[in-house]
Parts: sequence; structure tokens; C-alpha cells
Amino acid sequence: MHEMNKKPLANSRKFTSLLTNGWAIWGIAALFYAYEFLHRVSPSVMVPDLMATFSVNRASLGDLAAFYFYAYALFQVPAGILCDKYGVRFILTLASLVVALGSFLLAASQGMFLACFSRFLIGAGSAFGFVSCLKLVSYWIKPKLFPIFVGLTNLFGMLGAISGGKPLALVMNVFTWRETMMYLGFFG
Repeated sequence: MHEMNKKPLANSRKFTSLLTNGWAIWGIAALFYAYEFLHRVSPSVMVPDLMATFSVNRASLGDLAAFYFYAYALFQVPAGILCDKYGVRFILTLASLVVALGSFLLAASQGMFLACFSRFLIGAGSAFGFVSCLKLVSYWIKPKLFPIFVGLTNLFGMLGAISGGKPLALVMNVFTWRETMMYLGFFG
């Protein structure tokens, strides 16, 4: 009789732990999604500085910004396949390192070629953010909450985009664009 009373309590603790861990694990991935969204929009507040640094016009600067999206689009399907094959923990760690490396390279770049390559790296790493969040939700969170977590994940992305607007512009009143990219790399 004593054993029967222990099982429901153990199952209850296991469920509570799973729910708590699920939120925490998804939250870490959602923070990465916000971080990559900040990177996505960051050139918009750096336009005059980037144009002056690289001696380019707006069209060439558009190319620099577009390299993020080229990589992001290119890596969408492989992102899902790689998350399934190698697991989200490994893939998100690698993706975060790639985004941080891209930030450091962009901060150090002296020409458009390296700057575009850097944005490509940032986009490639960023492609894993949303897919990883959804994969984690499908594993850690009850299926009936999936749509809510998709919405919450998008909320984190939009918070990252908002951070890449006025808050990032305020940071750039204190630091140069290169210093800002270095700090974003360290944050990654």
C-alpha cells in the first residue's frame, strides 16, 4: 500500500519538472531567436556609418544587408534536417557560435567582401533559431500548447527586432558600429 501512494507523487513531480524544464529550455532557444532577429534588423540603424566605412552607396549597402537573407533562406530546410539528426542542443550551440563569429568578422572587416561574408554567416546561423524553437516545443511542451508557443516564439523574435531599432540606435550613440557588433558577438 505504501508503494502505491508514492507513484502518483513521483509522476506529479516528473510532470512538474518536465513543464518547468520545457519552459526553460524553450526560453533559451527563444532568446537566441530574439538575438538573431536583432542581427537581422541591425544594419537599418547603421546605414550612415556603414556607408561611410565601406565607401558605398545605398544600393551596395542593400547588398550587404541582403547576404543575411540569402543564407537564411538557403539554410531553412537543412536547419530542420540537422536539428533532427544531431539534436537541438548541439545545433543551437553551433548556430550561436556562427552568428557570434559573423559579428566579430563584420566588426573587423575592412572591405565589402568580408562584410558580405560576415552577414552571410550571421544569416546562416540565424536560420536555425525558429526551427529549433519549434522542435523543442514539440518535444517538451504539451501538443495542445503548440500554437501558443509558436506565438510566444514570434513574440521573442519581434522583441529582438524592436531591440534592433531604437535601443540599438541609443547604444550606437555611445559606441561605434564596430564596437556594437563586437558586443553583439560577445553576447552571442
